[in-house]
Amino acid sequence: MEARFKISVIIPVYNAEKYIEKCANSLFRQTLLDTEFIFINDCSSDNSLDLLHNILEKYPDCKKRVRIYNNENNIGAASSRNKGLSVSEGKYITFCDSDDWLENDAYEKLYLEAIKYDSDIIWSDFYVTGDGKETYSSQNYGEDNISCIRALLEEKMHGALWNKMFKCTFLLKHDIRFNAGADLWEDLYFSVQAFGAAMKINYIKSAFYHYNICNIQSVSSRDFMRNMSDAVINTEAIVSFLIQKEWYSEINHSVNLLKLASKRFILFSLNINDFKRWNQIFPEANEYIFSFAYLPFHLRVLGWCASKEYFGIIKSWIFIKKIKVKALKK
Repeated sequence: MEARFKISVIIPVYNAEKYIEKCANSLFRQTLLDTEFIFINDCSSDNSLDLLHNILEKYPDCKKRVRIYNNENNIGAASSRNKGLSVSEGKYITFCDSDDWLENDAYEKLYLEAIKYDSDIIWSDFYVTGDGKETYSSQNYGEDNISCIRALLEEKMHGALWNKMFKCTFLLKHDIRFNAGADLWEDLYFSVQAFGAAMKINYIKSAFYHYNICNIQSVSSRDFMRNMSDAVINTEAIVSFLIQKEWYSEINHSVNLLKLASKRFILFSLNINDFKRWNQIFPEANEYIFSFAYLPFHLRVLGWCASKEYFGIIKSWIFIKKIKVKALKK
């Protein structure tokens, strides 16, 4: 069946009232008019939905290209994106986070390049915005499958989907979906699947998307452990995919760095039981701990101690750390 639109943009929304106006304005001002916008409201408890409807009233020409779905229950980002995929009608599909924004010609430029090369995947650089400054993030890590996957696993290429565009028929052919219920690194798993299956991948040396890091919120310890569990689930799915593709041995080092990344935040804990748990998650990756450059050196040392079960040393470090924390509170 022929696509109704050139691009479908899937935007999950959850309690984004602080940023939704800027995001929606940047979407509705896109110069590529043949674009549909699919908003998935995941039971927001704030005014996100009301604000979205108010903004849409300012763009009457966009109304026929906008669909807003309201989930009956909070199903998370992965399932919301799967829902968006199931109803999309574009030749190409991309994603946007409700607290970010784009240049007005972002989708037009991406689409024209995608059509030019008949790309399965096309991606670009992006801007990182936060703390009153903006930095340019280059995403040029080659245009072959293995190079891109290695860069994704090593956290060099960003695993997010908002700077990438995917051909719809390609996603359907290879049944590329999100891991429902696992809402951390769900985008990374999707990206690895896509880059693993694509025949035509292209990169644009330009930035159109503004990634807003001001909305990174603190979470409770319970939420933290749940998020870490989701990252581990998606890491396991990535490993299974790479084994199926017979690429695991070729990029074994990168895979082990990913395994370490999925459990790294446990090393910030002041609970000795968390270090024991760290040692049990992907234990085969522990020998690579000193190669994991994104982790502060003292945490790499703690990880090494945990891997050797030198828990007495870790207990001493925790004791000293707690004294310092207590002193700072006085």
